[in-house]
Amino acid sequence: MSLLEFAPDRGMNAVGGEVLRSCMQCGTCSAICPMSDYMDHSPRALNAMLLAGRSGDVLRSRAIWACTSCYACTVECPKQLPVTDTIYELRRASIRADLQPRRFSTPILVSRFVDLVDKRGRSNEFWVSMSLSLRTSPGLLLEYAPLGLRLLRRGRMTVRHGSLRDPGEIQRMFAALDATGGATGATSGPTDGATGGEHA
Repeated sequence: MSLLEFAPDRGMNAVGGEVLRSCMQCGTCSAICPMSDYMDHSPRALNAMLLAGRSGDVLRSRAIWACTSCYACTVECPKQLPVTDTIYELRRASIRADLQPRRFSTPILVSRFVDLVDKRGRSNEFWVSMSLSLRTSPGLLLEYAPLGLRLLRRGRMTVRHGSLRDPGEIQRMFAALDATGGATGATSGPTDGATGGEHA
């Protein structure tokens, strides 16, 4: 898998990957990142790994899922590179290749959310939370059952799936974005072992 397959947005495919290759490895992104201590690879290291051809290691890493999208790296980058946007592209590529970390909450939440939106046009907090708990910590279902029941009784949460009048509108919208290059792989591949959802 080439460098260009990770981040086709932001003009990377048009300039032959110059955005990533422009990185001068100063480490500012890693120093400013509030989550770098929780990453297995720093933002600077991720870029170096991509350039070194270690794409599989990057897509399997937890670092791209630890990002909180604060954009500090992008703001402080002396080369004004879109570091945060690149991480989002890496997340999409990780889901497309089914290389996201197992039992790690963020990719599970993203995949389930996108799957519901793909199918029904809307998400559902109950089923997103249920999917997360079953795949990470099933014991939490018992611990939070009383809270869940209170939320259900008060109408703050529902097990009933909401849906758009025409859920196909979502599919057509993503297909149109794909056709114009406005999104990356909207519905063309598997997500979370189910239907397509690479636009997460």
